[in-house]
Amino acid sequence: MLLQLQPDIQTRHKTAAAFLRGNSPEQWFREMNEWQIPLQHLTGLLLPAHKNTVEPGGLLVIFKNDIPAPDKIIHAYGVINDNLFIPVNAQIIPAVTAEEMKELLIWHRQVMHPGIGFIGYEARDERPLSSFITPGSEVQRSWGHAHPGLPLLAPLTSIGVARSQEEEISDMLGIYEQRPLDELPEDDTPLTDDHIASEDRRSFTDRELPSFFRYNPLGIMLAAILAGLAKLFSFGGRTFMGMGRGGFSRGEGDGGHTFGRSRKRNGPDDLKNLQTKRDRELERLLRLFDTNLSEALKFAIPLQDNGAGRGTASPSARLGERSTDFNMGSLFSNRPVDGWSVGDDHGTRLRQKYEEQAKKATEDGNHRQAAYIYAHLLGDLNRAAKVLEWGRFYHEAATLYLNHLKQPLEAARCYEEGGLLLDAIRIYKEQEKFEKTGDLLMQLSQTGSGQQYYQLATDRSLRKKDFLDAARIQHDKRKDPDAACETLLKGWQMNYDGVKCLNRYLKISNELDKERLAEKIELVYTEKTAPVQLETLLDTLIGFRPDMNDAAKDTTTRIAFEVISPLVEKGKEEKLEILKKVLPGDKQLSSDIQRYLHRNKYPDAQMNMEHSFKLREDIEWCGATSVNNQLVFVGMKETRLFVVRMLPNGRQQYYSWESKHLADNLDRKRKVMLYPYFPVSGDNRYYRQTMFLQTDRGVIDLGKLVLPAEKPFEGTIVLDTTDYSIHGDMQGITTDKDEQVITLMTDKKNGQAILRDFHQDEELQQVRCYNAEDNSPVIIPKRIKNTVDLQLYGNEPFFTWYGNRLYRFNSIGETEILKTAAAIDNLAIYQTVRATTLVVSTAKGCYWVLDDKDGFRVITSNFTAEPHTGPWKMLSDERLVMANKTTGATVYEFNNKNGGRTVQQLKTASAIRFILMMHHPDQVFLVDDKGRTSLHEINASGR
Repeated sequence: MLLQLQPDIQTRHKTAAAFLRGNSPEQWFREMNEWQIPLQHLTGLLLPAHKNTVEPGGLLVIFKNDIPAPDKIIHAYGVINDNLFIPVNAQIIPAVTAEEMKELLIWHRQVMHPGIGFIGYEARDERPLSSFITPGSEVQRSWGHAHPGLPLLAPLTSIGVARSQEEEISDMLGIYEQRPLDELPEDDTPLTDDHIASEDRRSFTDRELPSFFRYNPLGIMLAAILAGLAKLFSFGGRTFMGMGRGGFSRGEGDGGHTFGRSRKRNGPDDLKNLQTKRDRELERLLRLFDTNLSEALKFAIPLQDNGAGRGTASPSARLGERSTDFNMGSLFSNRPVDGWSVGDDHGTRLRQKYEEQAKKATEDGNHRQAAYIYAHLLGDLNRAAKVLEWGRFYHEAATLYLNHLKQPLEAARCYEEGGLLLDAIRIYKEQEKFEKTGDLLMQLSQTGSGQQYYQLATDRSLRKKDFLDAARIQHDKRKDPDAACETLLKGWQMNYDGVKCLNRYLKISNELDKERLAEKIELVYTEKTAPVQLETLLDTLIGFRPDMNDAAKDTTTRIAFEVISPLVEKGKEEKLEILKKVLPGDKQLSSDIQRYLHRNKYPDAQMNMEHSFKLREDIEWCGATSVNNQLVFVGMKETRLFVVRMLPNGRQQYYSWESKHLADNLDRKRKVMLYPYFPVSGDNRYYRQTMFLQTDRGVIDLGKLVLPAEKPFEGTIVLDTTDYSIHGDMQGITTDKDEQVITLMTDKKNGQAILRDFHQDEELQQVRCYNAEDNSPVIIPKRIKNTVDLQLYGNEPFFTWYGNRLYRFNSIGETEILKTAAAIDNLAIYQTVRATTLVVSTAKGCYWVLDDKDGFRVITSNFTAEPHTGPWKMLSDERLVMANKTTGATVYEFNNKNGGRTVQQLKTASAIRFILMMHHPDQVFLVDDKGRTSLHEINASGR
């Protein structure tokens, strides 16, 4: 019985143990220290890193009486049957009875770990934790007279900048020694006729108190108290100091508190007068920017609301002085504000002045003043954070990024630049930046935790199939080049940035052990490279060749010859140029290649231009076959199905039908693929041909269409659109010798293959297929829809394939199965009364298979190095025409020694779409992807 762990979102077991990750007692005891449990109440079982090593990968600590708090245990384990430990949030499947459990659990203790697996322990393996501690040797010295020494300094918990008492009090109370803008020297005329005397414009604190109160911190505090009393009691004074949006603002008599009378409401005239005063104040500010920039900046008014302030201060028509140093507290304070309405003209001019001054402050290195302008005056927190960074004020920049700009990664970067690594680590963990977290933990010498986060980063890259990045972390951060090489080889095999992975693998292998590079290249070539990757492998090896030693160069040269030879035989003669890079010292090589290229290797194919025709290009041709003396093509265009019959002299007859199925999909803008299937046996003498038509979106709904024999077209053609899949999971379809429909199905319950015979009277007969060797049911996995050819080959016996198995069925269900060395991807057949000859394409090349009185067997080795999934056709039991990848086709003939030899090359102007024949094995019709059809003669001497 195979037991497995299944995770569960609920806790299914009481905590009885804890798994501690790591490979050293130091890591384990550091985690156990959080539990605050005496060690004598604990025992432990060592777990290996994996089953193939004795290196420790963790410790399972078993609790006796005391159990830590749940939040102190990272990986909690429960116990089953008193001796099997599994995670508390997991269960064992399948379920077992108590008796079965006793039979399975034969050890003193057993542990099932999700990654390591099942491990059994004897009683002696359970160790007290004291065994992991080795006491030091006794020192024969007396410490009776030792001096206690100096006491330890208190641990450093924070670093800050001390603030002056005056600054702290001013920040608390919102009071600065200040002057109104109109006290600055400037010739000006009165604002209005009812302009209040300049003495009355002064604030309570400036006008009524002596200089002691105005310039001494304690005086400032007393002034604030008196100002507060003035607000509570009406017994003298005109205004109080309020916090405006533009700094500290002085209220006018209309907007302040009066002594001996109630507060006066602002009417329309008062508001208009207030706005007029404010506009004149802004004009004064703009003029001051032209004469004294630094002084004007102290009275500048913010143009953007950052959401600071709570409540409304008394209205004022005066701008107060304020500090131009960036201050996070005042930027987001909760004091009342007096909002000013700034017109477009004033706003534009002030913004220009602020931008100019911010630029100048940045150039002068006054980054805090520049940050003040951007944040306090312009409301541009992003630029404020940037200039704070430039000035190395990282903590304040990080605060802006994190709390106000919602850019946590920028905040983490600033914390890191400022040396506040713990704050940076906290953010990187929250953002799941595992590699960066590991980097900072390693800087703090927390090696174990850092390696854990590097592993998390590696796992995530592997899930994304980013093998290059995973290998980089393993090599550069985890210092594990062997693991990096394994990861890079997986990337090469799975072709995710395969060339880059291979190059990196070669570089790391060369750095690790230059003498073993040839051995590793051989490993990649023989075990890690698919046939379709051989050319890419060779190109990559040649590119890395300058960094190889002599042994690796020799291995590369040998591989080059082995890879190039079959390619040249298949017509890729341009690959001979690679030899010049492999053998740069061979001066005769170029002339040898030229002589080879200009030889008369194969006889020229004879194209009969009198028999060259063209199909309609506006129709998508999906399939073709031949019957008696004619070629038959099937295709579609928009909502119509098309069939054309063609004679060797080029005469064509088109037929078409409107399909509701195609029309419905066209209306829904869904692409439809047509899949025609023809009985394929290699014998074209029959006077009747059935074509089965399906699409990837269902049946075409036309029933059975019959094209009768009519001169000059002989033979009958049947278009069958019946949905035979309703009878089960269909694996293939064809007709037998009596032109009756034969389908290969699989039982939906157990997957057994079933041959179904549909007779003319529509009586359904079926036989279950069994293995001829042991009479066991033949099980064929269900095919994925539209991904595997549903062609059933031959007409008694029948052939099909799945994976690396070639199946042969007869009419009573007797089945022979031939296993191939690699998965099959294409099949060609030529069937006669006496025997059936097949050519099979696999991932390791193509070879011949024979079925006759002597059995069903492979009769040759592979005669191509690569698979062939394109068009091909057997003209006889000894001759095969195979389409080339670009243009033309190659004619092969059976050869006992190497499977097949090339006897002729056939030329076409474009890539081949269909290969067809009629009666004569020395003639073949090639149809290219442009619909051009041409008849080619096969030279008799090629036999």
